Amino acid sequence: MEAYEFHEQRQLEMQNRVIWILASLSLIYAFFLFPDRALEIAISTADPLGKAIARLVGWASCMASLRFLMFASDPLFKGSGRAPRFVRTSFASRAAEERFGCSSDEATELWFKYFDTWGNPANPNHMLMRVTYVRTYQARLVYCLQRFLIGLALVSAATILLNHFAFGAFEGSLGTSRLLLQCVVAGGFVVGYAALAASNRLPSASGGATGVWRQLYEVFQRSRVEFAREVLDDAGDLRHAFRRVEDIRLASLAPPATAKLTPAPKSRRPQTDVPDAV
Repeated sequence: MEAYEFHEQRQLEMQNRVIWILASLSLIYAFFLFPDRALEIAISTADPLGKAIARLVGWASCMASLRFLMFASDPLFKGSGRAPRFVRTSFASRAAEERFGCSSDEATELWFKYFDTWGNPANPNHMLMRVTYVRTYQARLVYCLQRFLIGLALVSAATILLNHFAFGAFEGSLGTSRLLLQCVVAGGFVVGYAALAASNRLPSASGGATGVWRQLYEVFQRSRVEFAREVLDDAGDLRHAFRRVEDIRLASLAPPATAKLTPAPKSRRPQTDVPDAV
């Protein structure tokens, strides 16, 4: 139960952090980049207060939809990009695939059955389970932010072009200042993405992983070593590996043995008036 609650806590923390950051970035886009003219056409008013309310309502609706889309699945572990492929090839269950030639689903099932035994606080790998949860959710946070920032940068560039060619938003005495402000905001999204990408690089021919990807790889390798030591090395095939995991699970549920202590015998030494030597 303790491990489950820790996992749920980390998951909620990551989701809340992502949503707050994305909400702030989206709010900046809504007030600094979203075309005024398009908003006036949509709500049939040019009143500043009405447009501000419309921006907030639209922003809140988009954030609710975005939260569902981002967290309904697990894009980092189930996606098809470079980062998901790196995560899947580093996963501890790959050791079972390589050892027994089984399918990815079978190896994943075996791994998680074993990984669940770490939830017992008395298990020597309990702290490694906690570290694994922390590292995986840190990687998810960076992955989600990178995808959102690059998407927001592309949308911002398209919005600037739309403001210029479709709505003539940069004409007049304030046009240049408005254009400069929007370019700075869009550039900020690009800089944010570049900073995350530079500090969290995936492995390539020119170097290894850095940042959250290196930390995730290291904790997966530690898990893989324990998986092989406790399960795979003592199993001749996949069936025996599942049996080995079941034995480990049952052992983790067994109450600890308690030694029956025998009271020490009382000293029968006769009392004398001579004190003991110090």
